[in-house]
Amino acid sequence: MDNIEHISRARLKALSALGVKKYRREAGAFLVEGETMLREALEAGWKALEVVATEEWLERAELIPALRAQRARLYAGDAEALRKLSDTVNPQSVVAAIAERETRLADLPAAVRRIVVLAGVQDPGNAGAIVRGADAFGLDAVVLTEGSVEWRNPKVLRASMGSCFHIPVVSDVGIEDLEKWLREKEISAIAAVAHGGQDAAHFTAPRAWALMLGNEAAGLPEEIAARCAHRVTLLTPGRAESLNVAVSAGVMMHVLMQNARE
Repeated sequence: MDNIEHISRARLKALSALGVKKYRREAGAFLVEGETMLREALEAGWKALEVVATEEWLERAELIPALRAQRARLYAGDAEALRKLSDTVNPQSVVAAIAERETRLADLPAAVRRIVVLAGVQDPGNAGAIVRGADAFGLDAVVLTEGSVEWRNPKVLRASMGSCFHIPVVSDVGIEDLEKWLREKEISAIAAVAHGGQDAAHFTAPRAWALMLGNEAAGLPEEIAARCAHRVTLLTPGRAESLNVAVSAGVMMHVLMQNARE
């Protein structure tokens, strides 16, 4: 294998540190696991910096030309090396370090109209599933407020199934900054609340809206809901006490997209 070396202990240690938020920020890179996720990133225009894979993967992978075109450093690693880089019990055959591409509210397209806001959502599986839902239903962006899980978290990336590379995701946004930006863009905030809101199934969303979702345990803080233009509730006639936030988000995004004014 031309220009492919075995991963050194020092390089392996440096890459494994990207599993921690602090070191991701310092390095300006994050890890993705598996060929599917790597392909999604490359096809969406993200840059791979370093790749560690089994020799078998490196010998057969269709992504090698694209990685070489980006001048990514390619390393061969055994199962133990990949285990150290992996966030799963059964590591995949390839792990890549992807260059950070910071997105701020000001970087979002001028035509952005429909977004979902995660206000304090901390479970990475839920956050990733919501990003995936936003991508699937055609929303323009996802915003995570301060106190929410970071979207580069390996569990978020895995749950998003590559959607983090398709749709703009903005992290660590202050509520005051978000409210100011929504006013400037004339985007109406819609609070998703467990009780007391308008029936989401019959709610006609404004032309531009931001669906505001709270965290798994406490829901959307009242101080945020009180400043939203609308409140909506999913009516659930069954016996379940509540819905998972990702399930609620998926249903509401679908309903709002269907019922929004053009």
